Amino acid sequence: MLPTAGSSSSTRTPTQKRRKGRTPPRPVAPRRAKTISEPKRVRRVAIPLPPSARRSSGGGGSSSRRRSSGGGGGGGSSSRSRSTVSRASKPKKPAIPNLAKYLSGDLTYQQQLRRFGKTWADFLAEYGRQRSDISTEAGVASRGLADQRTKDLKDILYNYAGRGMLHSGTYATGRGEYETEYGKQASELERQKTRGLTNLSAEKTKFGGEQKLAKQESKEEAIRRRAARYNLKVK
Repeated sequence: MLPTAGSSSSTRTPTQKRRKGRTPPRPVAPRRAKTISEPKRVRRVAIPLPPSARRSSGGGGSSSRRRSSGGGGGGGSSSRSRSTVSRASKPKKPAIPNLAKYLSGDLTYQQQLRRFGKTWADFLAEYGRQRSDISTEAGVASRGLADQRTKDLKDILYNYAGRGMLHSGTYATGRGEYETEYGKQASELERQKTRGLTNLSAEKTKFGGEQKLAKQESKEEAIRRRAARYNLKVK
């Protein structure tokens, strides 16, 4: 039986009765579970590898080669330019000539050698002249003595012959005594000649030694000049 209009207030449907009473709880949608955020990426710090590890690794070697070919190129060129400038600005040390070459170019030493040579040549010329004079004088004296002997022997002969004593022993004794005296004089002339030549040769030897010593001292002075010029040690 349908309800009437008048009985609308007293007659209610079960649904209406429920609405009047306590309203049932609304269904609650389940809360979304909190999503776990992905962990942030840890910033990687590049750890420098030792040179041996960089050479052994492939990628690292290529990157290092790229770095050296890229940014390192400027550094290489700058270092080359600095080395070029340093080589150009550094003065070259003069080449040290050997002793023979230096002595041949040392003007002081060469002038001294020329003076020594001239002095020695002058001495040799004087030596030769004096030697010739000694020999000449000795020869003249010897020939004069021989000529005098010839004359004296004739005088002795004529003297003893005029007295009729030519075949006597007295003539032989007188001639013998003369020959002895002549021999002494001839030997003295030879000794004088030998003594003069010996003394002259000794002077030559002495002067030659002095010349040699002077040359050696001049050479040592040149060696010291060379050592001072090139900062060398003198032995």
